Amino acid sequence: VELAKETACSIRRISVGAASSRPWNPGENPIGPAEAKQNESNSAFKLEWRPVSISLSGTSSSLRSMLERVSDSGMLVYSKSFEMYPTSPTRQTLTLDLELWYYTLAKRD
Repeated sequence: VELAKETACSIRRISVGAASSRPWNPGENPIGPAEAKQNESNSAFKLEWRPVSISLSGTSSSLRSMLERVSDSGMLVYSKSFEMYPTSPTRQTLTLDLELWYYTLAKRD
């Protein structure tokens, strides 16, 4: 939400889904399925992820700036889908629809 405000984008819609988690070991691909041998209870970490669906509108430069800020933020984000299309008769305003998976790593309880 803050990144959208800072880049002059308007949030049309946002939805944050429920978090899911699984044990995680260093070197494991966070996006791929957990390997059975590494999915043991002795893992010190758990990988958490949640789906985020967001629709933004703005100029091409403001939407590009928003994407650059997300990329430079250091957050681990996987883009599931990405669609950009014009929403004004002059094509000066665009809408960007994103479906993302946002990941975090936490110590297990």
